[in-house]
Amino acid sequence: MDSQKNAIEQARSILGLTKDAEFLQSFVRVGVTEEEEESPTPKASISKRVTQSAEKRDDEVQEDKYSHNEQKESSKSRKKKERKPKREKRRREEEIYTDKDRAAAVVMGSKDIKQSLNLKDKAERSSALQLPDEADAGTLLALARAEMMRERYRNAVSFVDKAIELAPEEKAAYVARSKCYLLLGEPRRALADAETALSLDPKHAKALLQKAEALYYCGEFEMSLVFYHRGLRARPDLIEFRLGVQKAQEAIENTIGEKPVKKPAPKRSSSKSQKPVLGQLMSDKLYLENLLKNPDLAIADKKNDIVTKQAEEAIRFLENREEFWRQQQS
Repeated sequence: MDSQKNAIEQARSILGLTKDAEFLQSFVRVGVTEEEEESPTPKASISKRVTQSAEKRDDEVQEDKYSHNEQKESSKSRKKKERKPKREKRRREEEIYTDKDRAAAVVMGSKDIKQSLNLKDKAERSSALQLPDEADAGTLLALARAEMMRERYRNAVSFVDKAIELAPEEKAAYVARSKCYLLLGEPRRALADAETALSLDPKHAKALLQKAEALYYCGEFEMSLVFYHRGLRARPDLIEFRLGVQKAQEAIENTIGEKPVKKPAPKRSSSKSQKPVLGQLMSDKLYLENLLKNPDLAIADKKNDIVTKQAEEAIRFLENREEFWRQQQS
């Protein structure tokens, strides 16, 4: 027994810790509980550590990708926000400078301006028509001329209508309204007013001019030429009649075709006896006779037929007048 105890003690002395080592271990194990000493934490294997680190790296890479995509999207959204006002400005400019039907150009936004323009025109017309009861025909005609200068022809017509109501025999009123109707593109109504003025005064120069102009714009160039000539004989100082004769002749030549060849004037043996009867209408009759002798009228054409018929009717009318006046003289 004693020998066994001695052997154990010797083994402990060889394998066991020295006092110095125990002293050092006491310092190292300070704050460590008995449970921690009894159950040491097992370390993870190398393969597990590698997989965990790889997963962490994948997560980090994915997070970096997501963050990069988010940054791109945020930058795109910022750029879009920066571009939006420019597009809006362009659209606003397009809407500002034209209305829906592309018929006008004003700075009024995206609203259609036709209605506002119509309302404005009506308001101006109503304000212009609010006249005192003491206004006479002369004042109304002066206001009508002022409206014509401003190119407000409808307002001018309304003023002239009131002037005619006050003075139905005012020739200047009918002439002014005839001019308004011509400017409004209504030559038939202009012709009716000019004829009314001529019925009041057959020698009224401005009424003759308006009738000639109305006939010209109605397409009756021959009759307009006749009245231009009458006005030119009555008032040679007015350049409007001279210009009217010129444009009516050009219109007739353009309607017929080529310009007629100049021929020597025919002998006027019988015109001496006719001149006192027809008077100033003799030149009109000679012009119509020469017009019928024009070879260009022989061409079969609807326009030429119309010119020929009207010229023949005018000549027959002048011949009837000639016979009637000759019988009266005899």
